[in-house]
Amino acid sequence: CNCRCANCYNATAPLNCKSLDALMEELVLLRSARNLSAISLSGGEPLMHPEVAEIVDWLHHREGLTVNTLTNGILLDDAMAERLARAGLGMITIHVQKGQKRPDATDATIDDLRREKGRIARRHGLFPALDETIEPADGESFRRFGAFLRATPEYEYALVTMARDFSE
Repeated sequence: CNCRCANCYNATAPLNCKSLDALMEELVLLRSARNLSAISLSGGEPLMHPEVAEIVDWLHHREGLTVNTLTNGILLDDAMAERLARAGLGMITIHVQKGQKRPDATDATIDDLRREKGRIARRHGLFPALDETIEPADGESFRRFGAFLRATPEYEYALVTMARDFSE
């Protein structure tokens, strides 16, 4: 992943992209155990995969699945959004929040970046959702997130994850 989040489980994982052939084999296994109609591509960072558009295209057009992704949005620009939309991506859930170590924003500019990424997605016909990880004791953060969503037409959907440490 090209971003570091405080609660990430994947902080030290090396870049390890599965090939399209390997993913095809895994889909056969998944379909033998489940009736799939949708699939979500998630982290590490799926937009870093060199074949991400080809994977989306294969899943959507050849396999008939609804394809969504969860991304930190660092690589989401107009060119990437265009490729993903042509490939058949449905919803793109964008995880941009304060406290992340990212090359494209600081905590002070996070809300502007969220709006920009939502506009990019919408401009290309992708349905943008916004993701936020909240600490259980941080009600104020949840309140601010809700206020941002109410004031921001770029997003109609949100994914809120509660950060929990199950080792305690």
